[in-house]
Amino acid sequence: MLTVIVVVKNDEVTIRRCLESVAFADEIIVLDAGSTDNTLSISKEFTEHVFTTENWLGRGIQKQQALSEAKGDWVLSLEVDEAISESLKDEIKEVMAENSVDACNIPVRMSFYNQILNHTGNPSQPIRLFKKANARFSEDQVNEQVFLTKGSEIGTMEHPILHFRYRDLRHALFQINRDSSFAAKKRIQARRQSNLFTILFSTGWTFFKNFILQRGFLDGKAGFLIAAINAQASFYAGMKQIFRDSH
Repeated sequence: MLTVIVVVKNDEVTIRRCLESVAFADEIIVLDAGSTDNTLSISKEFTEHVFTTENWLGRGIQKQQALSEAKGDWVLSLEVDEAISESLKDEIKEVMAENSVDACNIPVRMSFYNQILNHTGNPSQPIRLFKKANARFSEDQVNEQVFLTKGSEIGTMEHPILHFRYRDLRHALFQINRDSSFAAKKRIQARRQSNLFTILFSTGWTFFKNFILQRGFLDGKAGFLIAAINAQASFYAGMKQIFRDSH
């Protein structure tokens, strides 16, 4: 039995695509943190297992709470701005049927302006499919991890999860403003030192890593734009840290 878990808050724009892509699952768990838009009503079109919390407690804690509600022996963790393809759906079914591993890393590929980016900004293959009995989430506010019991066998899947992080350039600029404020706040709290030189180096390195080392140039104009967006996010996070502008 497969359970899909998704944590949400005010995600009416993206949640339908996400839930439609996993309609084949035996169970879908949606954990909402006080949405004021149509997120809840859309979620209830796809599942009766919709739970709510009054406040957003951080991604790791929210996901662990959603995991605690899951009845399936296998769990697929998705972000609300992600979706899976028919090819990945079939591969998930094969892995569960073979039952030779306890968890799987799944590549994530960004979709931007209707183009799947096979290189830019896609270095990681996080654990997203796992047996519930073997796993728990870390309590990190962001970039949470799945911890597995010692000795768990981990496989790697071929077909990617599609990530619709940015709808367009306007949405990307909105996102990097929000994310850079959060990053600056974390740096201030951690008392990390920063100066103009380190900020400029980090900005240049981010673009070089995305566009050259990750071969973003093979993704064409969209690859260049994502590399530039990520570099801007690094720049603004550093400047907001210096000027204590993290609100």
